Amino acid sequence: MRRQYKASLKSYIGLGLGAFGLSALLLSPLFIEYPPSKPHDIMLATAMGVGLPVFTFWWLSRFRLTITPTTLSYSGAFSREHTINLADISSARIILMTSGGAPGFMKLFEVLSTNGTRLRIHYNIFSEEACKDLFKLSMPDNAPGTTATAP
Repeated sequence: MRRQYKASLKSYIGLGLGAFGLSALLLSPLFIEYPPSKPHDIMLATAMGVGLPVFTFWWLSRFRLTITPTTLSYSGAFSREHTINLADISSARIILMTSGGAPGFMKLFEVLSTNGTRLRIHYNIFSEEACKDLFKLSMPDNAPGTTATAP
């Protein structure tokens, strides 16, 4: 049975509200500034204020996790779809990565295959059901709810 997951509603709401809040901060000086801003400043701020939430929703729409009886496929926001055969999975683990020198860490689920293929999945974007399905599939001994060390 083929199961395909997209970004969860929780991700859209959480990141969408954050993007709208940041947009409001970008647009607020336009309403309280005296003397009024120049027209090109207003247009630039409005484009950024509207563009940020639109970009956030587009970015979230790009995440896909597909599980078939024989394969695991993942496509991220800026990457094409990568596929691993389930029979070839050699290990799976949760890793912390820095984001290109930016402060903070990203929690990723890394799946390695016997032929060297590596999937790094932003699993927090997906629903809880998708995460459980992914963990059971890739790490059957450490699936959530089965051991004390489950993520």
